Amino acid sequence: MTVDGRWFVLVEESYEGRTDDGGTSWRLGRQEEAGTFEQAREAAVETARTFRPGGWLGDHWNPHHGRRIYQLTDRSWLVEVTQGHQRRTFRVTLGNLVEVVAETGPAPVAAPRKKGLFGRAQDS
Repeated sequence: MTVDGRWFVLVEESYEGRTDDGGTSWRLGRQEEAGTFEQAREAAVETARTFRPGGWLGDHWNPHHGRRIYQLTDRSWLVEVTQGHQRRTFRVTLGNLVEVVAETGPAPVAAPRKKGLFGRAQDS
């Protein structure tokens, strides 16, 4: 594993999942290279203060919304933005890029296993 020293500000947004998967899930909404650790930390704090989460209708965004910022560690913040009855949550995290793996194509597909007695898979 190679560490190249580049720091990124990562924003993970919460969204409501399907009812069968238990509710709220998280997805990477934004990633920005931010230079040194100190520069990235400053950018992360600014992002926590100003980021506009997805899922808000443009006409309904109000710059005077409510915002609660919780510092979880020295490298991560949880932010709750409220406006009227709407509420969105996102996390801002500092991440150090450790490795980039190029996609090389589809993974090989394993040959199907033969069915044995009572429909159970068996090795050839």
